Amino acid sequence: MSSSRQVECRDKLTGILALIAGVILFAIMLYCGTGTYWVLGNESFIPYMNSNTVYEHVFSAGITISGVLIALYGTDLLLLRRNGVLSASGIFFIITGITAMYLTTIVTSWDFHGDLMIVMALSALISVILLTANDWMDGRFFTGGVSMVLIFAVFALLATNGIFEIYIPAMYGFSAWLVLQGVKCLSGKPTINK
Repeated sequence: MSSSRQVECRDKLTGILALIAGVILFAIMLYCGTGTYWVLGNESFIPYMNSNTVYEHVFSAGITISGVLIALYGTDLLLLRRNGVLSASGIFFIITGITAMYLTTIVTSWDFHGDLMIVMALSALISVILLTANDWMDGRFFTGGVSMVLIFAVFALLATNGIFEIYIPAMYGFSAWLVLQGVKCLSGKPTINK
């Protein structure tokens, strides 16, 4: 298999991982937002062992599955090895995914939970910024522009509401961004220029 064909196959896999992670994340946010006994944003990242309602179980399972897919997405970006920005973005996606998995499977203390949520959110934001920079450098202005709008929206929410009030809208934005990246890769607009 030629080098350009290998990159194309790798890019399709990257797109599939991003698309599935974004759809799952968006779906669990919509579903769990309908819960009457459990409120998103109020100790939302509930580990499995502390889950009491179906919404908590679905949310924890969905975040864990999304975390696995996001970590794989980051690993895939890292394996593309085309430039430092793409690799750095992959590393931060891996941190985001592992932190999400850790939050929903192991952590039982809410205080530690909050700190890890900040690490996860900042890692996701840094990785999105880096991949947006990669899009701009490679002339993909549509996806770069949409990403910039999402990034500015997160910063505006952060400035007006503080970090603990932006998790839910930021998760919707992040899931939409993942879907956009997946569509970009699958429609022949690769993450890297061959």
